[in-house]
Amino acid sequence: MNISQVAKLTGLSSKSIRFYEERDVISAPKRAENGYRVYSMDQVEDLKFVFNAKKAGFSLDECRELLKLANNSMRTSADVKNFATNKLNDVRDQIETLRSIESKLLEWVERCPGDDQSACPIIDGLKEGS
Repeated sequence: MNISQVAKLTGLSSKSIRFYEERDVISAPKRAENGYRVYSMDQVEDLKFVFNAKKAGFSLDECRELLKLANNSMRTSADVKNFATNKLNDVRDQIETLRSIESKLLEWVERCPGDDQSACPIIDGLKEGS
């Protein structure tokens, strides 16, 4: 199967497919005599897996590790659960950080009169680091 066929099946662009190959997220496809990439169904399934993992918020490195787990017949569901739990904790930390940022921004916006004067609590807060 050529790269444009794989792109249609996976929803990925040809550029993304090549990128995942270059970054060793998926194995390199075989090459036809004309030098074109020829993908197997296993590689197509791996690409679909990576596409879905990216949509779920996993980084490229995490996708690579998840794919290794998915293709490892010796893996346990405990291994996968541990991996996903670590990601969940990271996401929760990010949400907490974003909520803190939101709170600070809201405070500044509410304090700023937004008039034609130069005094601005937002600028003051950024200068003070508060």
